[in-house]
Amino acid sequence: MEEGDKNFYLWKYALLISESISCDIRLGQLTKADLVNYLESIEEAFGKTSDPLNDLQGFVLIELCRSIRRALL
Repeated sequence: MEEGDKNFYLWKYALLISESISCDIRLGQLTKADLVNYLESIEEAFGKTSDPLNDLQGFVLIELCRSIRRALL
């Protein structure tokens, strides 16, 4: 997968997660465990391929998800 494609999928997935979290909040169904799982899914899908030299924004997003997830645990 090319770097641009990976970047597109990262941001598309981040938007999907954001929409899922918002929906769960509206329905009153978001738990701490759900939030941790959402954040972890971003890390698992993109964390190993994140390179700050090639995609600083993506790297920062993944690090932010990682830090928030750790704070919730």
